[in-house]
Amino acid sequence: MQANIFVVRAAHIKPIIKILEKLKIDTNKLLQQVGLNQNKIESEHKLVLEAPVWKLLEIAAKELAMPHLGFYISEQLSLDKYGVFGAHLCHAENLQLALNTFIKNINTHTNYLNYWLEQDDNFIWVCRQGTPGIEFGKWQVEQHIIGFIIEIIKIYTGDKWYPQHLHIQDKLAEGLEYATGLTKSTLKTNQPYTVIAVEKALLTAKPSFQKIETSTVDKLEKVIPHGFINIIEVLMKQGYFDEDLNATTIAKVLNIPERKLQRRLKQYSTTLNYLINEHKHSLAKTMLKKSIFSNEEISKHLGYSNVANFYRAFKLQCGQTPKQFKKIS
Repeated sequence: MQANIFVVRAAHIKPIIKILEKLKIDTNKLLQQVGLNQNKIESEHKLVLEAPVWKLLEIAAKELAMPHLGFYISEQLSLDKYGVFGAHLCHAENLQLALNTFIKNINTHTNYLNYWLEQDDNFIWVCRQGTPGIEFGKWQVEQHIIGFIIEIIKIYTGDKWYPQHLHIQDKLAEGLEYATGLTKSTLKTNQPYTVIAVEKALLTAKPSFQKIETSTVDKLEKVIPHGFINIIEVLMKQGYFDEDLNATTIAKVLNIPERKLQRRLKQYSTTLNYLINEHKHSLAKTMLKKSIFSNEEISKHLGYSNVANFYRAFKLQCGQTPKQFKKIS
């Protein structure tokens, strides 16, 4: 079943935040407004909910009076700033392989696979469908993605390249006039999906800079899990819901009504409380094995009101007390 908790890697947000900082916007305040913080994006490998990122771009664009902010960000950043995924796109043997790498490995970067390639006699068409259920910030994200893909292509074709044909999903395309690299493109707005035309004759083009050794490019991250439960478990494990781990908080952060979330989990024969308890139990065992945390510290970290409650919960899950577990581990 298709996951409907959509996430992206923090590797894609970190460089955006740096550009916004250069534009003198209060990024900590902005992150807080959309339910994020620096801890959630500190590691490029972490997963971040997609909707808050879209919202962040929309709010920033309005605050800066930059309707073209998405284009601007893409133009300011080199692709290797986007972590391992971006580095691989920069160092393919030719443009065809770079585009294939983008389509094939996008699942290491997001769990909604909304990119594909089409072709006719003259062009390869790079296509994108927006993530379903997310509207606020849609145009800013479309701008950013168009710019991102164009920057991939320019690595192999040179800075003077522009798409002869560009289809845009947004109706108004406000700020498009600021995208100087698109002034010669044949544009269509209000389209069912985004399309960027690439001349087939350019597909054998090699990178326009000295190619680094493949050994110096880190391996790609693992594929982002698709399962509804798997995504929740990963977000729990990386501390996305902070320390206030309860059903109400998780539902609020996911922007899913608690009853609806519980009904969805029931379809998988589980509950949110069960997932929370399993997570706490796993974390407790990890902390006990390290032998540097007292039971009081573990109890407090896991959100128990007192050590006795932690003891009861652990024994119920594990069949032995924390002391017994620590002794044999």
